[in-house]
Amino acid sequence: AGFMLVWLVFNYLPVALAAAAVLIAVPFVRLIYLRSKRLHEFEAQLPEAIDIIKRALLTGHPFSESLNLVAEGLEGPVSVEFGITYSDLSYGSDLRRAMLGLLERVPSVTLMAFVTAVLVQKETGGNLAEILENIGSVIRGRFCFQRRVKTLSAEGRLSAWILMLVPFGLFGLIYFTTPGYMEVLVRSERGHQLIMISFVLMVVGAIWIRRLLRIEV
Repeated sequence: AGFMLVWLVFNYLPVALAAAAVLIAVPFVRLIYLRSKRLHEFEAQLPEAIDIIKRALLTGHPFSESLNLVAEGLEGPVSVEFGITYSDLSYGSDLRRAMLGLLERVPSVTLMAFVTAVLVQKETGGNLAEILENIGSVIRGRFCFQRRVKTLSAEGRLSAWILMLVPFGLFGLIYFTTPGYMEVLVRSERGHQLIMISFVLMVVGAIWIRRLLRIEV
């Protein structure tokens, strides 16, 4: 539908193909966004889950039961994933396989620290509650720093969105209010080439701005 609409408006095959490619990519981009959002929610809840496990271990609960307490006491992705891990342990899976399965379902560097601490403690011994307390403190400090970076880069992200959306808004406004003004750009071959070049340059600029604003913590 997008291909036919753009083809009828511009009557230029590359522009129509580009519009079709963008529309095909939209569902996949949304899935990536939802995946990233779920992962972020999981990481945000992980320190609280670690605190629940630590308190459960201090009161004498086994580790598997502390996972069940997290599943029952919290909501969202952490509750679901820790509930699955508890079910794996309950159905006879060993601790290493269950924890690596959790890490495979949730590929997070923060969760990797938690899983590594649990597996190392199982093999070498030690006070797991104390280890989890230190990991929880480190994770909270990491998230505080991430929020500060996000706040400081908010102006740059807003500028990037404005720079990306303003040309499309102006084009639509001028095209529908004074169609004759855009006739040469829309109908001529040279205008189509200019549109394609502008689109490519906008994509390059968006990627460049994203790389400048993306700070890994």
